[in-house]
Order: sequence, then structure tokens, then C-alpha cells
Amino acid sequence: MKWLFSFLLFFSLCFLATGVTAQELYRWVDEKGAVHFIGSFHSVPEKYRDKVEKRKLPSGARPPASLSRPKPRQSQTASQPQQFVIPFKRSKGNHIIVEGIVDGKGTGRFFLDTRANETTIPLSLAQQSGIDPDKGISITTGGIGGSVDVPLIEIESLKVGEAEVRDLLVSIMDLSSGSDKIGLLGANFLLEFHVQINYSRNQVTLERKQSPTDGHSLEWWEHRFRRYQEIKKQYEDGRSNAGSEKQRKWIDKQLRALEKKINDLETRASRAGIPRRFRQ
Repeated sequence: MKWLFSFLLFFSLCFLATGVTAQELYRWVDEKGAVHFIGSFHSVPEKYRDKVEKRKLPSGARPPASLSRPKPRQSQTASQPQQFVIPFKRSKGNHIIVEGIVDGKGTGRFFLDTRANETTIPLSLAQQSGIDPDKGISITTGGIGGSVDVPLIEIESLKVGEAEVRDLLVSIMDLSSGSDKIGLLGANFLLEFHVQINYSRNQVTLERKQSPTDGHSLEWWEHRFRRYQEIKKQYEDGRSNAGSEKQRKWIDKQLRALEKKINDLETRASRAGIPRRFRQ
């Protein structure tokens, strides 16, 4: 009955007044038969867009509560600082090293590396943070002695100083064979910020980019879609060259997991109204 109440409320609001400027709304019905009204066409999931009905709401009427935009994540509110100054140390090779906290649990050190596509955390830090590598997608990357397969997984958050990025893709990999394990703070963390490095003070300033959408910059969305598509193509190419049925079955399993992640990301992007050019 909840959908019926929403429809009746919408129907009555449409006839509260005549001769006034109307706000456009979009009506769609999901696969369970529930009726939805929303103020942005781009927020309608793509698979329902061909059946969307455009409606109008009088400008003086208040939209139903379900049409309200979701509140931003707590870490993205305007009341909190958007510029973060983070001290760093330097290695013998003059590499920048910062400390980070994974999922609010595990603390580790990271090389700041803008050339690295993904952030990397050591296996020991993943275990300390309660992360199960088996839940990740396997990717091939360069390692000690050549290419290796490592898990790629989405963590809840990585916090460096007071700068935090949520829903971050990280690879789990030990970059050295010694006991001093250290990770890489890669581009997919840094692209959420404007980065300034002050070597004289040993400080890096991270200024959060403006207008986050569903808690992230448009660059985050673009990077995530492109990365998933890159991995998908690698698996598809690998399947064509698979030498055994066992290998093909393993690749098919990885592709199914990846397709689910892409579909979930697409649904989330549609709800957030992310433009199509950032979802290629």
C-alpha cells in the first residue's frame, strides 16, 4: 500500500493549483511493481529509463520525502575542513612516506607514488585490518621477480592524517621481501585531492576537490569505471588464450564477480546522476 499512498499524494499535488510553473518529475516502476518518483532523469536506473513517464509538480508544492536528495557522507559535509596538511618522512632514496589507517583498524606506512594506478597495502596490514583477500578479484601486476597475481579489493576507507577516501580499490601485495612492510599510496587515493608537496617543511597538503557526488569526485567515478573495464578486457583476452578447461572456468568465475561489481557501480552511478561520459 505504500506505493499507492505515494501515487495518490503525487496525484493530489499535481492538481493543487493551475496556471503556475511546474517542476518536472519522472515516474518509473521497478521489477517488484513499486512506483517511484524522482526529480532527475539521470537518477533513474538505466534499465527502467525506456519506460519513464514525465510528470509535473506545481512549483509551490513540496515534493514527497522520497524525492529528497540523499544526505552527503559525514566525511564530506561542508562544516568539516577541506584542506589537510600532513607531515611526512623521507626514505634513503628521498621517497615520501606517510602513515595511514585502513578501515579504522590497521595502521601502516605508505610511499606516496602518483605513478601507481592503485593503492597497495601489505598482506600483514590487510590481516590487521580484518580484510579477507579471498573476497577480491585477482589481477596481474609487476612484483619481485616478475608478474604476479594479487587480490584487488574495495576497502571501506583509508585515512591519511585527516584526509579520508572511502570505497577505495587496493591491491594486497608485499612490495619487499624484508620484515619492513610498506604500502603504496597511489593515484586512486590522490585524485580526490589537489596535491601540494613542501619538501622544505616535509609536508604534503591535500585539498579536497569541490562538488563531490555521492561522496566522491567525478574523477573517482571515471577511474573506477575505466579500471573495471580494463580488468574485464584482460580476462576476456585471457579466456580466448586459455590452455585448459580448468583455467577457463576460473576466468569465468572472475568475470562473473567483475560483472556484478560493474552492475552495482552502474546502479549507484545512475542513482547519483553521474553523467555518461564519466562511466565509459
